[in-house]
Amino acid sequence: MPDHTYRLEEDLVVGVTYIEEQGDFEANNRQNSVARIDDSTVRDAITEPSNIRPRRLWDLYANRVVPYHYHYSSRRRDGSNKPIRYPFCAISHSWTDDMVIADTPVNGHNWPVPFPAGVSLEAVRNEMLNLGEEYVWLDVLCLRQMSTDIASEKLRKEEWVVDLPTIGILYDHYSRQVVWYMNGLGRAFEAKGWDNVRHWLNRAWTLQEAKAGSVFGGIPEGIQDPRKVKSSDTNELFEHRLAAVDLCRKERTRETQGICSHLSSLLCDAGARQTPLTRSLVSP
Repeated sequence: MPDHTYRLEEDLVVGVTYIEEQGDFEANNRQNSVARIDDSTVRDAITEPSNIRPRRLWDLYANRVVPYHYHYSSRRRDGSNKPIRYPFCAISHSWTDDMVIADTPVNGHNWPVPFPAGVSLEAVRNEMLNLGEEYVWLDVLCLRQMSTDIASEKLRKEEWVVDLPTIGILYDHYSRQVVWYMNGLGRAFEAKGWDNVRHWLNRAWTLQEAKAGSVFGGIPEGIQDPRKVKSSDTNELFEHRLAAVDLCRKERTRETQGICSHLSSLLCDAGARQTPLTRSLVSP
């Protein structure tokens, strides 16, 4: 009889080896993507932004942040017997006026995680699991945040050179779908406050996160389609507000994407100086 145990072990070794090779490949992609364009001002440019994949993902089943290449499956194979990637979703949200900072084992305590007061990562995780997700990209968990730790800050500045300008590509090109939280991460959708400067509709960053086929997070019981909800402030349909965002998304050109990437780079440099003003600029 054939030794099925040996074959399973052999397949596992092949799968793990391939996954680690993908990790090395993606790390090299990031390193090789940054080219010096001006030695006098030490300016860099990303030469192949579409090749940059996320650095990390939130593994909902394990409830921990893992390197991106870990979402390749050693169990599922394509036609050439190579492990395939599980799809992931990206969360889009705007920061609120009452953000709090907390330490969490989910990211290995590597940096403080900001989220709205009264919201827990576990509640967000449960909602994502209920949506059928296994891997999620969430900026506060997967994008290194500001820290008082000197070593962590050094790594953040290095990572942001690549990670901030390519966020739009992550949402538009690599994520399977985007989950929108209109009133802040993990918070329920509300039929009011749509003119608040902190609302998702009014944040410039969210334009690059308006992917076709996105879904709403935090939908209260009794609301089937948020687009058909009327504002208690103005009696306006929410879909009318979304129409402007959708129009901008459809009319985005390569030139405007380049402008967004350049702006991201400028904000990244500004954030590195950590003044109160630039801290507010780099927050979503």
